[in-house]
Amino acid sequence: MHLFKQESVLEFKKDDFSLWINDKKLLSFRKGSSNLRLITYLFENVDRDIPAEELEQNVFLNNSITTSKVMRNTGIPSQVLEQHFEIKRESIKLIKKRTPLE
Repeated sequence: MHLFKQESVLEFKKDDFSLWINDKKLLSFRKGSSNLRLITYLFENVDRDIPAEELEQNVFLNNSITTSKVMRNTGIPSQVLEQHFEIKRESIKLIKKRTPLE
């Protein structure tokens, strides 16, 4: 269970490859980067546990990954990772919108 004080909405803007939280820009991803491919894929599969094996095949060109490491490598602040991503050993799940006491 996550306890948040306010609603939090995470958005990805494809036009400039940027990640936003509550209308505040967090960071931009470099065109063609594996981080951009990962974030794009996660936003295309919101609220779904995506197995690491699926990410290896569809995002990381059949290279093996560690879910926690690839998420840390994105540069997304740890507080945002904790709020909006369920990172398990074998899967990652993106939750775009979190409400208080969720």
